[in-house]
Amino acid sequence: MSTITPKDVWQDAVRQTRGMKATWPLDTRLEVGTFGYVNADGAFAKQGTLTSKFGLDIDLVESDHQDVLAWKSEGVDSSVGRVHGDLGQVVSAVAKAGVGAELSFRREGAIAYRFEGVSLTAPKDDQALLANIAELGRPHGGDARLGLHTVVVSQVARAERGFVLVAIGRNASAAVTLSAEIAPTAFPLASTDVDVQLANCSEGLLPFTGKAITPFFRGYEIRRRFGFLPQKDPGAYGYTGYQPSELYLANLVTDEEVALIGYHDERGGRTLRAGDEPWLDETPEWYDG
Repeated sequence: MSTITPKDVWQDAVRQTRGMKATWPLDTRLEVGTFGYVNADGAFAKQGTLTSKFGLDIDLVESDHQDVLAWKSEGVDSSVGRVHGDLGQVVSAVAKAGVGAELSFRREGAIAYRFEGVSLTAPKDDQALLANIAELGRPHGGDARLGLHTVVVSQVARAERGFVLVAIGRNASAAVTLSAEIAPTAFPLASTDVDVQLANCSEGLLPFTGKAITPFFRGYEIRRRFGFLPQKDPGAYGYTGYQPSELYLANLVTDEEVALIGYHDERGGRTLRAGDEPWLDETPEWYDG
């Protein structure tokens, strides 16, 4: 039985080739300002948008060009007639020759994807968005409006159509054939007026095709770094005081800290703004070690 997890293969491929987070499930529609949680299975559980929930207006800029993004990992061969090469070469040959093409997957975990009409939507002022997320993630005498581990989408790649194929078995294959009619699983592989249909997927292949999708995104996550409690014998651990936990925003792709929200003081359950002095030289009165 295959141990390959298509979700992990897809997300690793997107991180390595695009430097973005892969949307999962692939038919999930996202926009800048969408917020929610990324579950343990990698699915984005949407809770709303910053605009609809909090009335936050985000000025956006969208790329004025549309790209075709295609990639195949090691272990994937693409061919049409006598043409062998990357997906772009094969697609061009298919469009010109009016014949079928084939993708062959020689190992488990091999992946191929292609998206057409790709454009990127991002905020005009990313720092302003960061500041707004930080403010929404800071408690004010109660629960924060955006809780711990909330993910906020900051950039979205939109595609008019595309496909992803992940091999969950060896020697899997899929045929790409031209079709004059649009089938439910149809997708154009090139900028032509001819529709291309995915067919003859072997059992060891997990296909996905879709239109008007958002396959990649970037975002920020609200995280917490735990502080430490003072010890009876500070010399044993080198601790000389009390440090509240830090609330911060992390880049969802790189895990790097991009903004400090504030300090959460466990003594009184309050959150201090970033910049307030978090250190205490004395042991809190309530601490009984």
